[in-house]
Amino acid sequence: MTKILCVEDSEDNLFTLHKRLSLAGFEVKVATNGTEGVDWAKTLRPHLIVMDLRLPGLDGWEATRRLKSSRKRSTSRSSSSPRIRRRKAARRRSTPAVMNTKRNRLILRN
Repeated sequence: MTKILCVEDSEDNLFTLHKRLSLAGFEVKVATNGTEGVDWAKTLRPHLIVMDLRLPGLDGWEATRRLKSSRKRSTSRSSSSPRIRRRKAARRRSTPAVMNTKRNRLILRN
């Protein structure tokens, strides 16, 4: 079964994501902050991570950087590393470099 990790601090958004993805047949795990998301990603080893960018404490940008740096250190996981989709980036002006890389396409939401 495909595992998806949703890192989101909004209860409404988490409920919607979890319900829709579960009904579609995915195994879904949720985290409500960046630190918890990084920990779960290392433990769960999901196929996909849906990451909110504006999280309390450790934000989605830093959580993604930490996951990518830990992935680079672990060469054995490089072929099975998860795709990371980021959310809520529409209002951020410093994203063009991130948006243009093929592994970092963003899901933009108003």
